[in-house]
Amino acid sequence: MALRAYAASLAPVFPNGLAMLAVGGFGRRELFPYSDVDIMLLVERESLAADLKEPLSEFVRHLWDAGLRLSHSVRTIAECTEIHEGNIELNISLLDRRLLGGDQALYGNLEAKLPVFLERKGRALSRHLYGLSLSRHAKFQDTLYHLAPDVKETPGGLRDLHLVGWLAKLRKPDTDVDARLAEPRKFLSSLRCFLHYQAGRDQNLLDFEAQHQITHQAFATVREPAAYMREYYRNARMVNSEARRALDLIGKNESSLLVHFKDWRSRLSNSDFTVSNERIYLRAPSELERDPAIVLRLFEFIARHGIPLASETERRLEQNRQALANYWAAQPSLWTPLRNILSLPHAAKALRAMHDANLIQALFLEWTQIVCLVVPDFYHRYTVDEHTLVTIEKIAQLADAQDASRQTLHRNIVGD
Repeated sequence: MALRAYAASLAPVFPNGLAMLAVGGFGRRELFPYSDVDIMLLVERESLAADLKEPLSEFVRHLWDAGLRLSHSVRTIAECTEIHEGNIELNISLLDRRLLGGDQALYGNLEAKLPVFLERKGRALSRHLYGLSLSRHAKFQDTLYHLAPDVKETPGGLRDLHLVGWLAKLRKPDTDVDARLAEPRKFLSSLRCFLHYQAGRDQNLLDFEAQHQITHQAFATVREPAAYMREYYRNARMVNSEARRALDLIGKNESSLLVHFKDWRSRLSNSDFTVSNERIYLRAPSELERDPAIVLRLFEFIARHGIPLASETERRLEQNRQALANYWAAQPSLWTPLRNILSLPHAAKALRAMHDANLIQALFLEWTQIVCLVVPDFYHRYTVDEHTLVTIEKIAQLADAQDASRQTLHRNIVGD
């Protein structure tokens, strides 16, 4: 349809000096039933933009009459090869581009210049993506365990899949990541298609009603909403893990003064663990197999110092989950090391690390009953396990605040 509209309205007026590109989701060939159709019109020079006004209006009208939700822009090659601080989405959209029609020589000129621009400005774009992603995650309290998640924007959703792909194009790609995310990509894409068709619009919220509807379709393999949501969280966890790993790599490579200031905690590194950029790494990952007891020492280290795991460390723990579970099951008692962990100042962060590495149920068997458990009422925002952790974290924050108040009071009394 876009090609027909272009041929009818723009091509007769601009046989040369104009090209039509698919960008964003359209460029990736990942359009969903009610997604916007992202089109960029590439012009040879800025002066042509004024002449585009009337034929462009006709082009837009053709697509809107066809029922397509068009999102379009007009850009020169110079605009495509500069950082847009206030519109970084333009730069990101060009990572997923393809020619639809028009002046192939003009598009070839862009293709010759854009890789050079991305090579030169890749780190800057990565930093922008880093900041945008952290802000987006923060809007959802940095958790994927919402009872009614937004399957596009919530951590672990399709936007995190896009993030992994974009960052791979801005640096040396991980050749295995596509294979690791193939199943989650298929699951989340199918789910978003269902939500769009069910609502008849761009609907991405997997609310209680949608959870009930999707499990009662003829094609459904799971008939209980609670079981379906566990499958959702399993896939979202995989996506979120890869996204956080990609973001950690940006943070690790960042050389700003702030990072150097924060890295004073690297002095906490020991023979087992390295602290870098406010994250904990295993000095020798092979030790997980030779000395499984290192994992409890790792959680004790977190509980003592309050430093989170690097996503790479978390991934290695999860890969060894079954072997670790077997090792712990064979121990006569784990209470002594667990008591040490739970008595330390940052015990809540250690429990969060156990949960994020998918190990907490191997240490506390009762936890298995609440993992990704959805209680469908309007008094809860998260799954039961996430609510439990959030409650523990809030109690820890209150205790810290109380200690700080006591210390302030003591200083005031002594000072008087």
